[in-house]
Amino acid sequence: MCDYCVAHGVGTKWYLNPKNLNLKKAWEDTNIRSIAETVAISGPKGLVESIATVNAIVDEMPYSKEALDGLNKMVENLAGGQIIPLEDALKLLKIPQKFDVKIGLTYCACRKQWGGQDKLSCMHLEPYCDILKKVQGTLSKYDRYITPDEAIEVCSDSSKEGLIQWVQWCPMPNVIGICNCELPYCIAIRSRMLSGIRNSAMKSHYVARIDPSKCDACGGSPQCLLACNFGAIRFSRLEQFSVVDPTVCFGCGLCRDKCENKAIKLMDRESVAVAKDLW
Repeated sequence: MCDYCVAHGVGTKWYLNPKNLNLKKAWEDTNIRSIAETVAISGPKGLVESIATVNAIVDEMPYSKEALDGLNKMVENLAGGQIIPLEDALKLLKIPQKFDVKIGLTYCACRKQWGGQDKLSCMHLEPYCDILKKVQGTLSKYDRYITPDEAIEVCSDSSKEGLIQWVQWCPMPNVIGICNCELPYCIAIRSRMLSGIRNSAMKSHYVARIDPSKCDACGGSPQCLLACNFGAIRFSRLEQFSVVDPTVCFGCGLCRDKCENKAIKLMDRESVAVAKDLW
């Protein structure tokens, strides 16, 4: 398991530990509330500017492990996240019912900033969603409170559209919500892919694997390859089947969901020797 699960999971993944989803309890800590308010007040524009600043720092400084470790620690103490497959997103969304926590449905700030589009695909837990409403007014025109069942439907529909589920902390290990997004829009994934800021979008606990005996390459146009945001899938024209590079795979599960032949499964990352420490 990743270090965060060891430290905060209590035998499970950090984002599935009910304690980490009880934001009403976490909000009793003034430091946690202050960090969340700072992140919320900055708004989508501030988020874009912050990521741009971090990216500029990475571009200018020597590309060293120590420097990236420092940036990752900063993200850990502010707001970062981890990619998760749909099944984990659905498990997570059932937990807030235990605390009577509301879920606020919001438009995707990344897609709004980068593409000028309004898409209801991001969700935040109470009271973080209330902070957003107070400082940004984002829960008025575009957003509403939804039930856990409605949130599950949002994630399920988003996955069918080819969107990645990303669970957000603020700060680690407090879960504040789930976003459904994709490249080229997602700021968190862009920061990971372009600048190597691991904690902006950690890899999931899974790695995709393709069974060549079941793969027919979709007649030469493999849908799994088209579904992958991370360039982890290659198509062998000689052998006529697709192959996943486990060192590149983020384990989001979109390729699996697009495979009509059920040739793709998600394996535990720890069971794949070359990928078990790649987060």
